[in-house]
Amino acid sequence: GARARVNQTDDGLRALRRGRDDALRDLNGSKDQTRVWVAEVDKWKSEADRALIVNTHQAQLVARLRQEAQQWKDQCLRQEETLRGEINAWKDQLLRIDAEHTHLLNQLSSQ
Repeated sequence: GARARVNQTDDGLRALRRGRDDALRDLNGSKDQTRVWVAEVDKWKSEADRALIVNTHQAQLVARLRQEAQQWKDQCLRQEETLRGEINAWKDQLLRIDAEHTHLLNQLSSQ
């Protein structure tokens, strides 16, 4: 009677305790796995942040290099225009000197 019910209750308590212990073990395992996953997520977030920083720096570098290349191109074009003007000035001066030389030669030959 009563002894059987006590034994049955003890068996039920032991089963409940085993179930509780198993549940706590599973919970602790889940917490450990969650910590591992959180650490993994944090690692990937950190890698993504670093990649974003690198990409941003590279994009800024590319933009700066393009700007510098455009400045060099513009400077070369300005220098080309300046040199073209100087060449034309030298040609004009040479033509004037040549014309003056021809004129003087004609004056000398007509005398």
